[in-house]
Amino acid sequence: MWKGDEMAKRLLLCVLAATLALGCIFATSKRKLEKRYAEGLVRFDQSDLEKAGLGILWEQSLGGGVDGRRDRKNKVDVVGAYLYEDTILITTEQKVIYALDRKERRLEWVTIVPEPVRIAPTFFDRRYYAAGGRELIVVDSKGTTTVVGEFPTSIAVPVLVTDDYIYAVGADGTVHKLDKTRLLEVWPAPARTEGVILGTPVEVADLLVFGVSTGELIGVDKLGGGRRLDVMGLGQIMGGPVTDGKFIYFGSADFYAYCYTTLETEVWRQLVEGKVMTTPVLSGETLLVETLRAGLVALDKKDGHELWRNGGIGKFAATDGKVLFGVGADKELIFADATQNKTFSRVDISGFDIVPRNTFGDGLVYLVSKDGRVACLKAK
Repeated sequence: MWKGDEMAKRLLLCVLAATLALGCIFATSKRKLEKRYAEGLVRFDQSDLEKAGLGILWEQSLGGGVDGRRDRKNKVDVVGAYLYEDTILITTEQKVIYALDRKERRLEWVTIVPEPVRIAPTFFDRRYYAAGGRELIVVDSKGTTTVVGEFPTSIAVPVLVTDDYIYAVGADGTVHKLDKTRLLEVWPAPARTEGVILGTPVEVADLLVFGVSTGELIGVDKLGGGRRLDVMGLGQIMGGPVTDGKFIYFGSADFYAYCYTTLETEVWRQLVEGKVMTTPVLSGETLLVETLRAGLVALDKKDGHELWRNGGIGKFAATDGKVLFGVGADKELIFADATQNKTFSRVDISGFDIVPRNTFGDGLVYLVSKDGRVACLKAK
């Protein structure tokens, strides 16, 4: 009996100690946050945002909540948020996809799919092509869902869709050209690589171009699948290339950004002093490159020379060519000048978990929380 009492006392002491420790951590975090506010961090509320030159265009609460209150019967666990020219898609662990008009917050449609969608659906000809597990799920502009069939392999990145075919990258480093209606192989055999392809291929003339983790830029013939472009000896290419229709731009883990032609000719390379782990963003004549630890670097796409860099921005969010938004450390939204290294303000976005890339040039920023809160910000 004594041993039981002693054990209970020890457990109580452990619980008290843990509670005290959590309280200390919370108090310390609160003090640090208050210090950051005192140093200029902007609170996420309408009045403070307006003082910083920003405004909330709209807010939405998904999952059946009213006026920002959560509905426990319609719980939302967001796994992805993806932007398109007119819409934003929110995908959830509950296998639901929400489509919102991204400029007016209007709910366009809601649909349930067989599997949670964790890879960005591809929008083509008024339809969304999504990989749910190994299945191809097609959702039309009214939210009607069709399961076309199964891919021949697990899909690693968003698919590329054309009028008649789907190009799909497998987790095993293969690239498949598939019949759009039955997902049957069109090429005699998939294009194979020695590494992993972590970005969606792009079309450049009659080539399908992609980067590989083994340090190669590869282009295969769209008609037959044969390799016609093979640049070797680069650092790991951890994001896909981007193109303006003539040149191919990409970055690698060897601290460089590159520009190549489809004839394997290097146009320029520029040291960016940090690993490039994502696909660069083309904004007019500027190439925006996210680097690991060195911040966001802006390069002139013609010759690669550096225009500016912002070391506080780790992830690109949006730009309209004049202002730029990015995500910094400690869940800060950085509001900056898009033409020079000048930060206007830093906003606390700790209440949000996902900031999808907006590459459409309208400067709108989207913030999404795991529980379905969605907000759209803009510069005043």
